[in-house]
Amino acid sequence: MRILMSAKDEKHSVLRAAKRHASISWQVPKDSRPGDQALVFLPEDGFSARCMIETTPRRNKNGHYVARVGNIELLPAPVPLSYLRKQVAEWGWPKKPLHYTSIDEAIANRVEKALRNYPGNIARSISKKRFTVAQIMDALESVEPILTPYQLMMLEAHYQYRKLSMGRLAEYGGYDNYGAANLQYGKMCSRIAKELGFRSRSKTFTIASVCGKDSDGHFQWELDDVVVKALKSLRWFAPAAEECIVKDNPAGQKCTESASQYRMTEKMAEVKQRVHADLFRKRVKDLWRSCSVTGCEIESVMNASHIVPWKDGKSKQRLDQYNGLWLIPNLDRLFDRHLISFQEDGSLLVSRKLPEKEWAKLGINKGQKLRFVKPEMLPYLKKHRATLRKGEKSRS
Repeated sequence: MRILMSAKDEKHSVLRAAKRHASISWQVPKDSRPGDQALVFLPEDGFSARCMIETTPRRNKNGHYVARVGNIELLPAPVPLSYLRKQVAEWGWPKKPLHYTSIDEAIANRVEKALRNYPGNIARSISKKRFTVAQIMDALESVEPILTPYQLMMLEAHYQYRKLSMGRLAEYGGYDNYGAANLQYGKMCSRIAKELGFRSRSKTFTIASVCGKDSDGHFQWELDDVVVKALKSLRWFAPAAEECIVKDNPAGQKCTESASQYRMTEKMAEVKQRVHADLFRKRVKDLWRSCSVTGCEIESVMNASHIVPWKDGKSKQRLDQYNGLWLIPNLDRLFDRHLISFQEDGSLLVSRKLPEKEWAKLGINKGQKLRFVKPEMLPYLKKHRATLRKGEKSRS
């Protein structure tokens, strides 16, 4: 974790960026990387916000390393250094905070615990957020006509998973990065807050609360129970299948498809399908750049083919670029029909259902293979080969 410091004249820039869900340039440690989590220290107030480093640091003309910092979320209440000196006594930086710094995981966990338990949070935040289910339902119904399908897709995922980072919410909203998703989700929460007459430094805090980190080290937002109950009563979305546990889901729950009796299904279905298809295609294209087998670079004729089909994959697998091949049309059709597959080393595997005399006509030969095979692809390819062999047995 990184600790970033603000000069006195930068305080309003931080507050403005948090309010607008914008990113700003910031002096950071030289070894910072995109995705690193950080805490913002304002000398006059104390620790005041969480954020994420978005870009690789660049050296400016003054010799300092600067990067874009975004996903700025203000803490419920500024936490003074005096409090952290007592709670994390082994951490030396608060005793003389002259510059930005980096802290290891053990200290970071202690700091996070201290921030969550800061007594000022109760007085400034929790006591203000006491909504009833009826109030939330009224607010949601009031803003429903102006919510976009993308905002609804993120809200649906939040309802079904309960705990999600902004990065994961971006996935379900069809965004390839969390910046735009954070802005759109913040706008939705801001509209709900306006209906409730609620004011908070963080718009997302209207309906959710920070609840630690996921397996990737990103802060998660847990949807408030009262919001879950309101959405359940409104029957906007299908509920999560709590009996289906999935390891790759940070909340440990499976996101189920909406049934026809839920109000938002028709409003979102067509957009969701298109958005997810476009996102998957972009990710697969960025991974392969050219045809996975032939190296063809004509993007307009290429297809992003799922290795494990969409209908058979879990939610995360459906958008995983490692579950995709970038193929020319003839190979895409053969692969989709499980008439060809690929071994662990990438070499071509042809089904016995495909006569060898037809191979050349279809543009395939024994020497073809994938240009590369990443370890993350192996489980998907194994399932694809199993389906091919199952099809061969059924024929015989």
